[in-house]
Amino acid sequence: MRGITRFKTYQDVMVWFFRKQSEQVKTTQRCPMHVSLPPLSFFHFSSCLINIRFRTPLFLSVADTARTIMAFMTKDKAGLFSCPCGYKRALKFSVQRHMTICKTVQLAAMLSDDITAVAELKTVLAAKDQLLNAADARVVELQTENEALKGENRELKKRKQEGSSVINNIANNIIVNLQPFQAFNAHWGKVQVCNNVTLPDKAFVLSCLQNPESAVPTYIEAKYFAAETPSILLPNLKKPELKVVEKGRDGVNRWVTVDKEETIERMLDTGIDELENNYSALSVKPYARWAAKEGLDADGYAKMPAYKKMKKDVEHVIISHRK
Repeated sequence: MRGITRFKTYQDVMVWFFRKQSEQVKTTQRCPMHVSLPPLSFFHFSSCLINIRFRTPLFLSVADTARTIMAFMTKDKAGLFSCPCGYKRALKFSVQRHMTICKTVQLAAMLSDDITAVAELKTVLAAKDQLLNAADARVVELQTENEALKGENRELKKRKQEGSSVINNIANNIIVNLQPFQAFNAHWGKVQVCNNVTLPDKAFVLSCLQNPESAVPTYIEAKYFAAETPSILLPNLKKPELKVVEKGRDGVNRWVTVDKEETIERMLDTGIDELENNYSALSVKPYARWAAKEGLDADGYAKMPAYKKMKKDVEHVIISHRK
């Protein structure tokens, strides 16, 4: 046989034999277990393979049977060949013949396959266990690192809050040597815009009134932003708040945070009152006509478009002086 042939039944053996006999081949066919014998005869071949039927339910090939027998056959010091069951003979062929029907060899072959499979399975499981243990160790390591990072994050947040609190306290306690924008009025019990601020030159103001639409924002800019360091600051464009210098109850000037829109409205109202009372703005015809036209001398003037436009212009003035 040149290849591995598998037989399931005795009839398969006979069919194979007669098919080979009918083929016109020049090569001499020999039994794979008894290669030293002359070319195959029908009786030897059939009896030899019939005795191999004991193999596993899968009916292993003849070559597999030969390898199994050779694996379990041993030779002692006396030169006797022996089967695992204890059968011994001087002729190797006799022991081979015996082992083809020996139940001990059959059981040993099956156990050998099972043991090999179990050993391979144990190896695979051990490798998987090793990988799982490494993965578990990595998970524990990552959890530890995560907890450490969370702790550092909490510590940083705590430090940031403490630092912010300290900075705010320091900023609120710094004495500022600037003209205050507002001061606490003990008589009224509240903070009001200071009225002792140095007012702009009268000629300058009268020239501004000739262009009434920009007169009030220009007046406010000249009043509060003429100094190199103004007492009004916009610290953050995204926040609706301003920083102004306030004269407190103790008479000390400090920076305080105020609402942006409310402060701008106070600046506008104060500026309009000062223009009309101190500079007689209503006697200036361009300004008087404009104020009457825009309804700035009537109730609800804060809702008028002209007033809202002045609020935007004052905000742009504050932004333009932002450092």
